[in-house]
Amino acid sequence: IRTVDEDEAGPHLVIFNGRVVLTKRQCGILGAAMNGVMTGSSLLPVHYAEEEGFGGARYFPSMACGAMFANIMLWCLYFGIHAIMDVKKGKSIQETMKAMPKLHFRVLWLPGLLAGLLLSLAMFTSILAVSYLGQGVGNSLVQLKIMVSGMWGIFWYREIVGVSTIAKWFASAGVCVLAIIWLSLERLQAKSAANHHL
Repeated sequence: IRTVDEDEAGPHLVIFNGRVVLTKRQCGILGAAMNGVMTGSSLLPVHYAEEEGFGGARYFPSMACGAMFANIMLWCLYFGIHAIMDVKKGKSIQETMKAMPKLHFRVLWLPGLLAGLLLSLAMFTSILAVSYLGQGVGNSLVQLKIMVSGMWGIFWYREIVGVSTIAKWFASAGVCVLAIIWLSLERLQAKSAANHHL
């Protein structure tokens, strides 16, 4: 894996010895797609936990431990890959350690703590939503977070500019909201029909 500085011409990310070359935009789209698949599937284990009596709020400690373990494993994997590549280049493990991303603890401890608290609260309420509303409706409603993050990007960070572009964003977001409402109504009708047959 090799990244190219933004001020240089050419690709942003080169992987597999140049067999895959991605621009900054392609990296962003790939990351967003992977995030959608992973976060959209992250609460599926709740359904299996509920069968064992660990649904709702009781599932949260298990998920927190799993997230911590997964993060540790990903860092070990990241370090291991870089260590192997550096050893092949004749570098030492100490040089690999120095090349790892820095924690910048003095500067980032408060923003990191606040972000972690917000994410933990969000994940806790996501678990409750999926436990009580089901995967289709609960997780779909949870995905309304794209509306919040999109509005931050439009109104605060000014990442999306131009009346036409912003109008297209709101139109797309509106379609998503309508689909969530439609899905919710379908679920209510299905539950009502199931109760009627009982």
